[in-house]
Amino acid sequence: PTKPLSITRAVGLGYWMLILVGGVQAAITVFMPLQLQVIYGLRPIWVGVANLVVSTGWTISTFLVSGWSGSRERFALNSGPVLIFISALMLLPTVGMHALWLILLAMFVFGWGIGSHNVHLGARVMGNALKGEESITAASQSMMRSLGGAIGTAAGGMVANMAGLGAHIDVATVNQAILAVYVVSTVPLMFGVVFIVRMTRLVVPRTPVPAE
Repeated sequence: PTKPLSITRAVGLGYWMLILVGGVQAAITVFMPLQLQVIYGLRPIWVGVANLVVSTGWTISTFLVSGWSGSRERFALNSGPVLIFISALMLLPTVGMHALWLILLAMFVFGWGIGSHNVHLGARVMGNALKGEESITAASQSMMRSLGGAIGTAAGGMVANMAGLGAHIDVATVNQAILAVYVVSTVPLMFGVVFIVRMTRLVVPRTPVPAE
């Protein structure tokens, strides 16, 4: 669509959200297995459990908020990225200590945040497409999320490498690399919170109180 990454238009802001959230999700998903297996010494099945927890939170919140409108829709849109940001902060104390319960809780909050805003995000992006660009706007949303995932994976690899992750994968090195990835992941999420608030103001304006 026209000006797909403009931060002054709803479509551009929506695309940025897909890229930022998709990137952070990819980075965390790629490096969490190292944390669970190398630092925590858990079997690979726990990686699947963590992903299942994300999907569970995502699914429940999507069903819960799908019919919301007005002020409740604004709440769903704005709270989603905030919850994702909080979940990233929750992961920080899990590095260097055994806190599997906190990782799983953070993953549930992460999934809940995605589900609570994603359903309305997609609808509002398509609803605000320029006339004649509805189809390409709808079809390119998945591409933007995939683009975000690719960027997040590459950026996470660069950060982990700069933090010392290389030929040796020992506990100390993995701890340092995972912490770096988690810390850097909070930066795009901060932008995401700003972008979703701006988008919400554009697509779900507050109904003015009628004068008496």
